[in-house]
Amino acid sequence: MAASERSVAFTGRVSLTSHQYAPRTLVRRTRVTTLERRAGRTPRLNTLTGLRFGAAALVLLHHVSYFLVPNGPFGNLFGSGYVGVAFFFVLSGFVLGWVHDGRVSLRDFYARRFARIYPLQLVTAAAAVPVVLILGVSLSWPRVIANLLLVHSWVPLESWGSSLNGASWSLACEAFFYAMFPVVIAVVTRVRFRTLAMTTFLALVVVAIAVRSSTSAEIASGLLYKGPWYRLGEFVLGVALAVAVRRGYRSRVSLNWAMAVAATTYGLIVGALPLLSVSTTRVVADLLILPATCLLIVAAATSDLDGRRNGFASNVVVKLGEASFALYMCHFLVLQMWTRFVAALMPVWLSCVVVIALSIALSIVLHQFVERPAERVLRFLLSSRAQPKRAVSIGADRYTDSGDGTNRASAEMSPGTR
Repeated sequence: MAASERSVAFTGRVSLTSHQYAPRTLVRRTRVTTLERRAGRTPRLNTLTGLRFGAAALVLLHHVSYFLVPNGPFGNLFGSGYVGVAFFFVLSGFVLGWVHDGRVSLRDFYARRFARIYPLQLVTAAAAVPVVLILGVSLSWPRVIANLLLVHSWVPLESWGSSLNGASWSLACEAFFYAMFPVVIAVVTRVRFRTLAMTTFLALVVVAIAVRSSTSAEIASGLLYKGPWYRLGEFVLGVALAVAVRRGYRSRVSLNWAMAVAATTYGLIVGALPLLSVSTTRVVADLLILPATCLLIVAAATSDLDGRRNGFASNVVVKLGEASFALYMCHFLVLQMWTRFVAALMPVWLSCVVVIALSIALSIVLHQFVERPAERVLRFLLSSRAQPKRAVSIGADRYTDSGDGTNRASAEMSPGTR
């Protein structure tokens, strides 16, 4: 093996031609075997950007059901929509693994991650202060400071994880993922994919059982569902999938079949999980949806690399996907204020339609006039050095690597995760 392939330093290059650690039984080779045959251009993965909107919409509908329609068919269908966050955590790892080539310094890497997620975190945290006061919740300064430092979800209590903007707990997870990425990419490039994937998934199951059996339901939920250390496993799987795809392997399952598997798994979660009387339902649901999530992400990447057209890669859906981070970060606050002042003034169905449209419209505004400009400015200010400007494609969107801080990869969606 070449020395460059043995290197696991963060600044080393991930091999695109070695298939030593790629999954051989779950994937197939296609005409595009290496990215190096594309003249140094990383293919755009628009389908993944479109799927981001689908996952963000699922989380939005989950919270709409929570605030406005907790019961009935709508509430039952979307009550488990929180699994969209698991998709974002895996996708976050996939995107960083996909775009990593060792040419970015450690300082610039962390500066870009900060520029990517913190502007919306700061804006929504500031907007959350009057919302919290209006709702009659007292502000705890230790929680506020922890929230601003993105460490609040390390405390396994709901009052900490949901402080200020209730959706921001996942950003604390993302911050930890970013901090661990140099270690993760080093491990992933040395370990066989099948071994890593099975070990990671089994570890998640065993740890979940051990934590739940030794703590209360609230503490277990805080440690597992919102715990950055536990959710790191989903991020690791995403990075591993990206490295496998970069090495030339593709999904044998079509995007449509992958969507069907994901939808069926979600249906089983909705229908069967409430009957099991499991106290940590969300953790179990995330574990159940995880294999389908990985399958869907690889199938979507394969679809794009094979040049297949699909609805998620359409211009409208891709644009909505680009604004999905803003949608995730603003929708919870919108729903809180909507429920407090407006929801009782109109029929429930109309209230749901209007608040969904309002959340999406606000997310587009935030994306265009806050998220993107702030990211460009911060990247310019925090860039370590200037480089010759060159345009490439990266992740799921256009990327301009100018060295002046204007770099951008819209696929790097934090879920709040998503």
